[in-house]
Amino acid sequence: MAGRNLYYEGKVCDNLSFLEKYRQFTDDVEYLEHFNADYNDRVFDLLEMFPDFKMRVKQNPKTYKVEMVADIHSVFDIAWYAFARMVADVAPPADTDMDYMFSQGSILTCMCCGEYFVRHSSRQRYCDNSNCKAERNNRNARTYYKRKKAEDK
Repeated sequence: MAGRNLYYEGKVCDNLSFLEKYRQFTDDVEYLEHFNADYNDRVFDLLEMFPDFKMRVKQNPKTYKVEMVADIHSVFDIAWYAFARMVADVAPPADTDMDYMFSQGSILTCMCCGEYFVRHSSRQRYCDNSNCKAERNNRNARTYYKRKKAEDK
């Protein structure tokens, strides 16, 4: 509904011709009925607006794991790539529940296993997997031991 209201206010969708056919509907029920009938086509139209990204294989210098990464050359590439990942990774499910609230945390890659996870604090670098927690604790213990050893000298 908010998208349709913005359309009528002229702030958004002025140049999106595929939404023009819904302008004729003034009743919310009729608008939703027609829009939901074409929902998958509209999603496809919106996804076609994302530019293509060149991908390549690189080694992560922190984890030494081989990863598939986007080849970025400008700030605009970074913005589009980040937005595309957000849409692909944390998009809410396609259901009729408009009160759905998904996590607002940042998406990171676990320093141990390399999997994506939603960060719950600004200092979190590992996912909630028990193996990753053990690795984190081991690294913290090694760091603490090295620091103590350096203090004792």
